[in-house]
Amino acid sequence: MTETSSRERLWAALNGKQPDRVPIWMLYPRERLGYYVDVHTLPSYARIMPHIWDRTDWLDRRNIYSGSFYTAAADIERKVEQHDGWTVTRTVLHTPLGDLTAEHRQDEENASGARTEHFCKDIADLEKILSIPYEPVEPDLTAFNEAKGKLGDAGLTMLGIGMPIGVAYGLTHPETFAIWTLTERETLARFTRVMFDREYAFLKKALDKGAGPVFFAVGTEIVAPPMCSPAAFDALITPFDTPLFELIHSYGGKVLVHHHGNTDAILERIADLGADGIQPIEEPPVGDCTMA
Repeated sequence: MTETSSRERLWAALNGKQPDRVPIWMLYPRERLGYYVDVHTLPSYARIMPHIWDRTDWLDRRNIYSGSFYTAAADIERKVEQHDGWTVTRTVLHTPLGDLTAEHRQDEENASGARTEHFCKDIADLEKILSIPYEPVEPDLTAFNEAKGKLGDAGLTMLGIGMPIGVAYGLTHPETFAIWTLTERETLARFTRVMFDREYAFLKKALDKGAGPVFFAVGTEIVAPPMCSPAAFDALITPFDTPLFELIHSYGGKVLVHHHGNTDAILERIADLGADGIQPIEEPPVGDCTMA
């Protein structure tokens, strides 16, 4: 009997079939990529790493450049300074309707740092983003395809994609965004429609070039309780994520939805988007949904 490969095992599970055993994905990639801790070189992991390599299954997450706001025309200027032990990055986004500014601070002990100023302070600032000319970005899958070839049968290559509403979320403070989902929902929906149209065009080109077969969709968690209501989910997630998932499925791909925090009130909504899986499921006290 031929041994089942990790690629076959994962694909069976994503298709609702019975694999030879439960596939185990440890989240991080097989080598350091910058957005995960390099556990392969941590002394505390040294004893278990051989077992991880031998007994787990890789969903090798990769990203491809899609441009700021899915346009190649964004004019962004950055300046990095040192202040009292902090690395301060000040960013100016030049738009036809005026400049927008943002700031990020990072100290030596916190590798990720924190954003201390966001581009959009007012809902009207979204119009400045839309005033930037739209120049479609051509997907470059060179590194992605190299990773896919290197992975072989050890797993499945997975392309990370943001959801259209994620663009607006990343432009303002999370609390401001949550308020806007109540007070400025129609404006958010109009802005997100533009981002959706651009992302759809970009994703279709990437699919035509062989992206996939798995896609890691990030964004449902930002329009979820307790910060946002199920009604906001229906207005800002469902109309835009569903067609993207349908596009992926039309090319034979699968979609994993990345969702931290509470899911109980919207779990069926996530299923209705056409998601093939969800990661993670967080039980109380971090989330509100048990595995059952």
